Amino acid sequence: MIQPDQLRTLFTESTITRSMQTVTCHYIHAFRLIVCLGLRSGELCGLKVTDYDGTTLTINRAINRVRQITPGKTVNAHRSIVLPQRAKTILAEQEAMLKRQGIRSQWLFPDTDGNCTNPNNFYRRWHSYATQHGITSSIHELRHTFISMTNKD
Repeated sequence: MIQPDQLRTLFTESTITRSMQTVTCHYIHAFRLIVCLGLRSGELCGLKVTDYDGTTLTINRAINRVRQITPGKTVNAHRSIVLPQRAKTILAEQEAMLKRQGIRSQWLFPDTDGNCTNPNNFYRRWHSYATQHGITSSIHELRHTFISMTNKD
């Protein structure tokens, strides 16, 4: 599970250093949404724009490490989530970032070329972000953070 100070960093620090330049982390909103909703990374990579109606996010596919579209990890993988305001804000910020970058895509969290995110690239980007910001949790532990916070409530 991500520690409270590291969680604060995740929700306040949006940049990374690449090629000696400070740039916005392309997947920052994806990382934040995993914490807010407890999504698996493959589910997040498989989200399409049509899966979000402004209120509800429908999970009905995942992308595996070899970039195959699958129905998800378990029978319970297909679900609809009524989004809390924080998640809606993250999705609005994601849409604005893609628009600024000139990326048009059917995917909610596309790769920088607009295509479906390669989960391997997604993991590498998390590792880079986490390392630069002193976060010791894995991408999978972001999901566990959501589960732990939910169980406390």
